[in-house]
Amino acid sequence: VFPLLSASAQRRSQDEIEEALRGLPPAQRTAYRRQLLELDRVSRRLLQAIPNPPQVEIILAAGEGSVNAGTTFGKVMVSEGMLRFVKSDDELAMILGHELAHQTLGHVSRGAMNSVLLNLGSVIAGSFIPGGDAVTGLFGQMVLNHFNQDQERAADHVGLRYAYDAGYDPQAAAYVMRRMAEEVPE
Repeated sequence: VFPLLSASAQRRSQDEIEEALRGLPPAQRTAYRRQLLELDRVSRRLLQAIPNPPQVEIILAAGEGSVNAGTTFGKVMVSEGMLRFVKSDDELAMILGHELAHQTLGHVSRGAMNSVLLNLGSVIAGSFIPGGDAVTGLFGQMVLNHFNQDQERAADHVGLRYAYDAGYDPQAAAYVMRRMAEEVPE
């Protein structure tokens, strides 16, 4: 895992990138340098276009072959497989914009709080009603899944706006999502 971008959306120096890559075989070093620079370029441009940008660190999950990206408290992680999958900066901007939207829309903290409340409710229900914890957990998960779908749609919408505002082609969203549906249906 190579951290790439500090919370201030400032470009990492070449020395910092080279330090992160030191010790790798030359072929890997070249590939990861290209991926880090690609993430740096697109992330910086996106963050500069977002009003009150989130304090995040963009991280390359080197060696992770799955086509995936995700966000958690203060971090956006992009797999090496995702960087191989996207065909342009425009497509990467759609992916990163979506993840950054989860940050700015508060989905990360809201999701963590909902999970805590669901677990607490399940424990309380289980202490009063035999099997109540399982029923409460199942019902709660159905509700959370509905909210998660709503959050995904909101992140798609806002992330697309971020990418557009940063000057990326919004048509890329349709292309990358279509390819993902075909090539990575799960």
